[in-house]
Amino acid sequence: MADLPSMEQPKEQGFELVFGPRQIGAVLFVAVAAVGICSAVAYVAGKTAAAATLAPAPLPPIVAVTPPPPPQVVQVPVAAPPADGRVVAPDAAGAAPASWREAFARARQRAAGWRDGADLR
Repeated sequence: MADLPSMEQPKEQGFELVFGPRQIGAVLFVAVAAVGICSAVAYVAGKTAAAATLAPAPLPPIVAVTPPPPPQVVQVPVAAPPADGRVVAPDAAGAAPASWREAFARARQRAAGWRDGADLR
């Protein structure tokens, strides 16, 4: 018999993972279960740690505070208005104008001085 050429088998260079719907579902279920277990452990550990650190703080001492006395009210005598019903407003020198016309004239002068930048004090 004639020698047949030997057929060498190629060496495997890697492998393939084939995931079907069932395998993907199983992997996702395991991943979700692992995340759920880790979350539950963290929750229980947090509750335990919080219960130990949330001891009630001592209350501050109660200090009795007396309210201050009410202010003294001083009665200042007020001059009675003029009998004829005039409104008296003192000018810068302290003298009251003789009539309402004089009062308005002084007010106009002060306003004009203010517009011109004069010192009104």
